[in-house]
Amino acid sequence: KHLGAAEIIWREGFGHGGIFEELNADLYSYFLEIIRAKMAEGMDKGLIRTESIEEFSVFLVSIFERSSFYFMVMKGEADIPRLASSMARFILYGLLPESKNKARPS
Repeated sequence: KHLGAAEIIWREGFGHGGIFEELNADLYSYFLEIIRAKMAEGMDKGLIRTESIEEFSVFLVSIFERSSFYFMVMKGEADIPRLASSMARFILYGLLPESKNKARPS
């Protein structure tokens, strides 16, 4: 919805200091807490397993952050539903061929 604002935060907030660095850090922490909570829920329900919720949460937020920057800012491709679906498939199933994962939706 606000790609221009996202571009400023991503370009200026990543290691340049000042207000954008703080805003970028706050957004990162916000997303990290959401992912941590959802991962804890998933573990409690037996849906996922991980050795470290913190590490895996950082991995997921980082994948989202850098992928969003590339597709939305560098390429100008803002098809959010398609990108979200593609990212979810990648996170859930990795690079496995469909024949190796029978639970994978077609």
